[in-house]
Amino acid sequence: MNKTKLKTMELKELQTRQEKVSKELADLRYDVRIGQEKDYSQINKKRKEVATIKTLVKEIELGLHAPVKKVETEKKEVKKETKKESKKEEKKVKEEKKEVEVKTKKKKADK
Repeated sequence: MNKTKLKTMELKELQTRQEKVSKELADLRYDVRIGQEKDYSQINKKRKEVATIKTLVKEIELGLHAPVKKVETEKKEVKKETKKESKKEEKKVKEEKKEVEVKTKKKKADK
């Protein structure tokens, strides 16, 4: 599993994933010892995944890392707010332009 997918997981999901990968690692080591498995590189991949998961869990516990889902939803909320604000500003600008046009028409009519 790649890091970005792991970063989107919640704390409980990460902990269950860590248990699962640790068990897979133990089974893989056993299979290599008895000669059933010949691909040693899988052991390193599982070890790296366990280390990554442990790091993310620790970061979440310390408050250094917020899951990506939360960050993405916050970004979406900010975008929505800025869109609303920009629409309001556009309306104000249009109203001001209309007022200016009305004033210029009145001045032309007065002449």
